[in-house]
Amino acid sequence: MINMIRKEMINFVKGMDEEHKLLILDYIEKTPINISNRMTSTLGQVSSLRSTGEPVKFTFNKKYIEYGEKDNVIDTIHHEVIHVLANVYCGGLVGHNDTWKRFCRMYGVRDSRTRDTEYMKKYREANPATTTATAANTVKKPATTTYKYHIICSECGKIVARRNRLDRRIFVKYRSNCHGASLVAKEIATGKIISF
Repeated sequence: MINMIRKEMINFVKGMDEEHKLLILDYIEKTPINISNRMTSTLGQVSSLRSTGEPVKFTFNKKYIEYGEKDNVIDTIHHEVIHVLANVYCGGLVGHNDTWKRFCRMYGVRDSRTRDTEYMKKYREANPATTTATAANTVKKPATTTYKYHIICSECGKIVARRNRLDRRIFVKYRSNCHGASLVAKEIATGKIISF
């Protein structure tokens, strides 16, 4: 699967004009590719350095790669390559800006963030026992609602935050919105007020 994705990316870049090809081919050949079982709504993504736009890794949705329409999957792979091109060309992260859209149009890639796909329906049809068993065995953990401390306004006692651990920086950096007063911690078990 990774070899197929890498081959598709390299072939796509080799079809670009020389300037763009030289700019990103090395990244496309060497950046790690991960396949994720956990992705659901995201089809693919590239993680890049904020300062330079250089890619760090590609991640693709395993179910989508396996069960998505082939043309859509290829377009998603190209979509991520265009992110690399736009980021490296601009020297930083550009998201889905005008430069990215311009490169999409230049290379025939859809310039939308989402894709209408029925890959999950196909996945469920192909794996009925797995999806039913997973749903049946899923047990929601109760949300943790108990905390050790309440962070409160020193003037009126209004709770502004809840914490299990105290960090001195909270009390130095922030003030209450209600009175602009300093913050203190109240230990819930004992009612003891702790100030810094």
